This record gives sequence, structure tokens and C-alpha cells, in this order.
Amino acid sequence: MEKEKEIVEIKKEDIEVKPAEVQEEIREEKVVTEPKTEGTGISTAAMILGIVSVVLVGNLIVSLPCAILAIIFGLKGQKKEAGKGMAKAGFILGIVSLSMLAAIVIIIGMVCGAAILAAI
Repeated sequence: MEKEKEIVEIKKEDIEVKPAEVQEEIREEKVVTEPKTEGTGISTAAMILGIVSVVLVGNLIVSLPCAILAIIFGLKGQKKEAGKGMAKAGFILGIVSLSMLAAIVIIIGMVCGAAILAAI
């Protein structure tokens, strides 16, 4: 207990009082700007929808609307200052998903067309 009291007393002695002007400068230097998080909702939505559309590319009913929304939200999110990377990722994933869907539909159309022609 005595050692703790000594430490507290030493700390009290080391404190020096600074004039108000110096204290004001110190307060101004300690101001930390927080990162801008406004407007990242659309960017986050674009990225999540892009990921969902690529993962569920076999399910046309889910993947197509997700890909379209990812592209739309990605374009809107890139106009804002915060979250540009996520918006760009969502936009790119939406385009990739649409490309994969188009390829799947073309392949299925060719296979079905060949099957119909073979049956004739």
C-alpha cells in the first residue's frame, strides 16, 4: 500500500500546469478525423448481390435479379466518395454473372436445338 501511495505522489509532482493557449493547441492536435462511412450501404449491397449472383449462377430466378441489381448499385456506389472499391467489385461481379448466365442459356439452347433436330 505504501508503494502505491509513493507512485501516486511522484506522478502528482511531475504534472506541470501549462498556459491556456498551449492547452488549446494540444487539444487541436489531438482531433482525429473518423473515416467517412456514409454512403457505403449501396456499395456493400452491390458487392453482396454480386457475390450471391456469381455463387448462385445455376439458379436463374435468383441470379439474374441479383446480377442486375449489383450492376445498378455498383454504378450508383462508384459516384460516392466512400466505398468505391466495394461498388466496383459488385459491378464487376454482376457483369461476370450476367456473362455466365448468357453462356449457360446459349449452351442450353444449342443442346436443346440439336436434340430437336436429331429427333426430326
